[in-house]
Amino acid sequence: MIKKRTKLIFSLLEKIVPKYYYFHIRYRIDKIFKAKGMDSLKLLHYYWSRNPTGNQPEGYFINDRNKRTSKVLVETISKYVNPENTILELGTNVGRNLHFLSESGFKKLFGVEINKRAVDLMKSEFPGLWSHVKIYNEPIESFLQKNNMCYDLIFTSAVLEHIHYDS
Repeated sequence: MIKKRTKLIFSLLEKIVPKYYYFHIRYRIDKIFKAKGMDSLKLLHYYWSRNPTGNQPEGYFINDRNKRTSKVLVETISKYVNPENTILELGTNVGRNLHFLSESGFKKLFGVEINKRAVDLMKSEFPGLWSHVKIYNEPIESFLQKNNMCYDLIFTSAVLEHIHYDS
């Protein structure tokens, strides 16, 4: 009964409050009640397209730990594909992994990132990437629905657990 009432309240709220404010209010309510799993795909996209608390794009720039992680990734990828292959990263954030791949000679690089601020930071932090990297600034689900290109390698790191369970 409570679940039905909650859905009804959110349904009414969504109809009367402007979209931006609805998602902001909904996110805050879910956070207060420690909701698990972000039950709405729209809410999940809203959350990740903004700058979630504790998960700022700046945390993904190059530091000692991140540098080691990206180097291991490049070493692993280099065993299976060559620099002429096409590579797609799902959830690129600020582009650190693509930067390391580019620095290692990979040129056909693509990325999907929902957070516009992360993409803007990527442009300023790794300006050399833009000559040969195509970034799609949108949710992974919408990218996959409309993109029919084949890639030699698709990878992601700590992103799939954030994809909505219906997707």
